[in-house]
Amino acid sequence: ELADVLKAAKTNSAITEIWVAKGTYYPLYEASTLGCSSNRDNAFVLVNNVKIYGGFAGGETLLSQRNWVSNLTTLSGDIGTTGDSTDNCYHVVVSAGAVGIAALDGFTVTKATANGGTSITVNSKTVSKSGGGGLYNVSSAPTISNCSFILNYGSAGAGMFNDTASSLITNCSFLRNTSTSGGGMVNVNASTPTITNCFIQGNSASGQGGGMFNSSGSSPAITNS
Repeated sequence: ELADVLKAAKTNSAITEIWVAKGTYYPLYEASTLGCSSNRDNAFVLVNNVKIYGGFAGGETLLSQRNWVSNLTTLSGDIGTTGDSTDNCYHVVVSAGAVGIAALDGFTVTKATANGGTSITVNSKTVSKSGGGGLYNVSSAPTISNCSFILNYGSAGAGMFNDTASSLITNCSFLRNTSTSGGGMVNVNASTPTITNCFIQGNSASGQGGGMFNSSGSSPAITNS
């Protein structure tokens, strides 16, 4: 399980890359403590200087041999009753604090329901349960490439929520995510993500920013998107 390898990487600096075979993976551990659980606080938590690559058939020996299009590798928040969004994880992926050269590359991130009214603490950073269903990124700058954020829900930033964050986001898609504010993405508190070659379509917000909402001094750089 990807969740087990990520947990091991927290205390084993020899783990610098994780290659993930095609299939669907679910977060098994509570984000703030990495304790084993089956509750909505579960998430995949990015680890300092660890790069995670999806899209492998299983027999590759080189990173260049993978194909994330044909070998669909899915990170899903649908941990409860299949098809019932009310018991899904608040976040599928969390990146909190300094993560060095950490990367998420070649995944479909889906079926989070970030509709909570409180928050948790991950790596000493506050993570709200009401935003960032696909990815909650706070005071952090992981590299996100070749990923699709699809069918996530959140009160803010259903696909991705960036808080004081400056990620490089390349070749990613934000599709059919739904929220009150910033269906595809929210950037707050002077966030400065660099968004290149991305596709933002079919997202919705009942309030503002169906595709993207920026506030509090945020200034993303958006190119060829």
